[in-house]
Amino acid sequence: MKHLNDPEKESLKIMQKIRLLHPGNWSIKSKTKILFILSTVIGLIFIIIVAFAVQKRSSLRLADAHLSLYIDSRAGHLEDYFQSLANHLSTFTADSKTIEALNAFTTAFSGIEEDHYFTNNATGMDDINSLLRGFYTAEILPLLETKMNESLQPERFLPQDNRQKILQYLYLAENARPLTQKYTMNRASDGSLYSEYHSQFHPHMLAFARRIGISDLLLVDYKTGSVVYSLKKNIDFGTNLYGGPFRNSALAAAYMDAAGASGPGIVKYTDASFYIPYMMQPVVFISSPVFSGSQLLGTAIFALDISTFDRLLTTGANNESGTGNTIKTFLIGDDFTYRNNDPDFLNNAEAYLLDLKKHGNDADEYDNAERLETTALIQKVSFSAFQNAFDEKEGRVLYETATGEKAYCTFRVLENHSPNWILCGQITRSDLFAPVFRLFWFMVLASILLLIFIYFTARYYSSSIFRPVSRLKSALDNLKDGKTWEEIDTATRDELGQTSEAFNTLSRRLNEMLFFVSELGKENYDVKMESRDKDDQISKVLENLKGNLAKKQSEEVKRKNDEEIRNWSTHGITLFNDALRQDNDNVEKLSLNVVRNLIEYLKANQGGIFLLEGEEKGEQKLNLIAAIAFDKQKFMKKTIDIGEGLVGTCVLEKQTTLLNKVPDDYIEITSGLGGARPDSLLIVPLKKDDIVYGVIELASFNPFKPHEVKFIEKVAENIADTIINVRLNLQNVQLLERFRQQEEEMKAQDEELRQNIEELQATHEQMERMKAEEKEQNEKLIKEMEDNRKLLIDVLDKIPGKIFVKDHNGVLLLLNSEVARVYNRKVEELIGTSDFDNHPLEEAKEYRAKELEIMAKGGETYIQEEKLTGEMRYLKTTKMPFKIATTGETGLLGFQIDITDARKLEEQVAQLNAKLEQLHKKLAAKK
Repeated sequence: MKHLNDPEKESLKIMQKIRLLHPGNWSIKSKTKILFILSTVIGLIFIIIVAFAVQKRSSLRLADAHLSLYIDSRAGHLEDYFQSLANHLSTFTADSKTIEALNAFTTAFSGIEEDHYFTNNATGMDDINSLLRGFYTAEILPLLETKMNESLQPERFLPQDNRQKILQYLYLAENARPLTQKYTMNRASDGSLYSEYHSQFHPHMLAFARRIGISDLLLVDYKTGSVVYSLKKNIDFGTNLYGGPFRNSALAAAYMDAAGASGPGIVKYTDASFYIPYMMQPVVFISSPVFSGSQLLGTAIFALDISTFDRLLTTGANNESGTGNTIKTFLIGDDFTYRNNDPDFLNNAEAYLLDLKKHGNDADEYDNAERLETTALIQKVSFSAFQNAFDEKEGRVLYETATGEKAYCTFRVLENHSPNWILCGQITRSDLFAPVFRLFWFMVLASILLLIFIYFTARYYSSSIFRPVSRLKSALDNLKDGKTWEEIDTATRDELGQTSEAFNTLSRRLNEMLFFVSELGKENYDVKMESRDKDDQISKVLENLKGNLAKKQSEEVKRKNDEEIRNWSTHGITLFNDALRQDNDNVEKLSLNVVRNLIEYLKANQGGIFLLEGEEKGEQKLNLIAAIAFDKQKFMKKTIDIGEGLVGTCVLEKQTTLLNKVPDDYIEITSGLGGARPDSLLIVPLKKDDIVYGVIELASFNPFKPHEVKFIEKVAENIADTIINVRLNLQNVQLLERFRQQEEEMKAQDEELRQNIEELQATHEQMERMKAEEKEQNEKLIKEMEDNRKLLIDVLDKIPGKIFVKDHNGVLLLLNSEVARVYNRKVEELIGTSDFDNHPLEEAKEYRAKELEIMAKGGETYIQEEKLTGEMRYLKTTKMPFKIATTGETGLLGFQIDITDARKLEEQVAQLNAKLEQLHKKLAAKK
């Protein structure tokens, strides 16, 4: 015996341990315990995964449904709110009290400089300027510098006009109330007419604004563009929207939009924007023109700050999804930024800003949100998730928020207001699946407890299974070695006992199979293998083995029959193809030959061929062309309508009709050959490409077999093809004869056509002469029009002044060289341009506003100063509405005359008069 050293022993131990790891080396007892536990674990994992997936999908569906309902409800509420605001604004601008207030404030504002506006603290404009500057420096600029993150000077926001300064002094600087409470003062203590009107109208305006839920209400005079009334008394109060510090703001845009409206009742919206007078908070403006009759007085403007939208998105709803999850509701614009504060920001701004700083992709978002104390117009949503939202109108997206959370969002585009806004409702993924994860961990804990129970149960039952398995193994070893098949004692009735009984049954079954196979070897095919069950595959295989021998004999007989039928059909097709090539210029002879051959070949008794004749389908009939009965030709004429009897029906159905073994008491068959009652009747259509050309009818006292029917159908197709060719040949002969006749007729027509061509040629020459005369007249007319245009331009250039014509949009239609000289351009270069193309924007707006007023009210003449080449010139300008005849629209006609010399002469005369007066005084003094 070989002795192993220590390393070899260690290596052997390792190999034995490795072999033990293989499941094939485990005992059945171990396998049973492992099977119990493993099956339980797999089942529990499967149940947990399925339950988790089902619960997750259910939560998604439920949340999606509630989100859709919630967003539809919120969207309807917002749309109703905006529509209500529009209705309130339209009603407000049409109210006589509003018109009265605007007229009163405009009148008082224009005359306040001459009115009693002084107070105890200010006795002149110098005091007002100083106090107003101090107010801006102390109260306004510190707030704005913090919000705007830059150093500011009072001159950037101070009004320049004395009337504007007086109003801001009285209601802002002189007002001792806090900045956010300035609007609570009804009357300033200056005793001016404006303060009198303010105390009369302001309480009603304040009550109206609170009732409809707006942040501010402003009235703007159309003529001057000045804010003559402001409810909140921000620093835009009294300023001019044409040239003031807020001329480029959203408020000015809202005023311009409303002022350009074509009539009363039109409501305009501006999108949210940071507005300086609101201390850089986002504001939305809603504006509408105020008309008195047909006269535009000004504009009424509603302001909505961001708190309005925060309130609208939370008031009247508990923000619950119906699944215990909080819905976050927000608005986004077409730049994909928020139009309200994020609800989480409102609940805990500090925590929200920390998340935004940690997870946001843009550092400016955090800085701006912290500095401006808002997420509106700052925080953005994912562009890739919402890029198609405005096209789709409504939908659902899954995206990552700016604070790093996965969120499910349902959105809908708001319809009933001008800004492109989308209402969104979202649930974070963590909130949505929190109940699902609680259920998951509960099931995990329950599964661990169940596994402990299963382990001890498996230990008990594995022992009871092992003993009968050992006995079964010994019996199978004997069966494997071909030894005597002994039955096993089945002491139990469980699955192992049933397995032992099945083994005993298998032993008996093997004996039966050996006997059956032995008999098959003796070619005894009458022996049967009894089946024990409908699924007994062994019995079926052995029975199939027995049946295959008999089947081979029957298949050999069938093969011989099929071969005879194939030869018969091939010979018949060849025979009839030869017959069809004969008499192919005579349809009747061809048909008779075919019928005779068919009856002989099929051993039928009678037959006939019917062909369709007639030009139009509605007039076609079946004519009997050939008939054979009992080997004799029948001379008969017979016509059948389509659809009449079996033959006429065959034409309509385009299908073979076969009647075999017709009973004696069957009704008389109206066939094409008469009223006989054959035992078998076959009617086959002569068709090609699904078009029927005739019918074959065969009668026999013997039934037609299937292969005979297929044979006749094939022959019928060849007959139809031959009939088509015969008829085409006959048609070709007829066509050739007709062509010869037509050729003679065409020769006669050629002569007549030649004469007509000569007449047409003469007519053509006359028309060419007329076209030349017309072209000459048109060229003459064009030349006259061009001369008139040049004459008009020359006349305009001779006028000692500037003259021009504009259309209703302010575009130059006509001008002389004096106008072009001012711009140092050519006349042709200025045609088609407007003041917006030739002047700075603010000047162009002023010119345009003035021209619109002239076109609306009538002409106007004024003196205009202009400094050219360092010399002051005086121009007398007249502008009046001008009806453009070609379009029917109202344009503007203007002309200017240089009266500088006249003004200088007037000044010289005034100087001479002054000197004369002094001489008179001196003479009077001497006297």
